[in-house]
Amino acid sequence: MTVQRLLAVDDEPINLEIIAACFDGGDYLLDCATDGEEAWSLLDGNATYDAIILDRMMPNLDGIALLRRIKADPR
Repeated sequence: MTVQRLLAVDDEPINLEIIAACFDGGDYLLDCATDGEEAWSLLDGNATYDAIILDRMMPNLDGIALLRRIKADPR
C-alpha cells in the first residue's frame, strides 16, 4: 500500500493533535500548518499532497481564501 501524504491546516493546536491522532499508525504522512499562509508556503514548495484537511476560520489567510488560491493555481 502506498503512503498518502496529507496536509492539516488549523490555528488551534488541539485540533491538529486530534487530526494527528486519527491518522497515527496508518499509511499516512501528515504535515501540519497553523494558518493559511504557512500552508501556502508548504504547497508552493516541492511538496505534493493527496488531501488537505482545512479549517475555515483562521488568522492571516482563512480556509476559504486558501482554497481559492489553491483552485486558481494550475498545479
